[in-house]
Amino acid sequence: MKLLDSDKNQLSFKFPEIKNKIEVTKPKKLEVKKPDLNKDKIIETVQMSFPFMKNDNKH
Repeated sequence: MKLLDSDKNQLSFKFPEIKNKIEVTKPKKLEVKKPDLNKDKIIETVQMSFPFMKNDNKH
């Protein structure tokens, strides 16, 4: 299903925070997080997000 331009404008009007999140938050997050990414950090983050994966990582 395609969104018409009018629909997109309506969505942006109804949910301005969504538009802001997409335009502002996403690129900033990527820029800030990417440089200090390392394997341990990723594993740590994954484990925090998915505690049930903790055991799998040790095998």
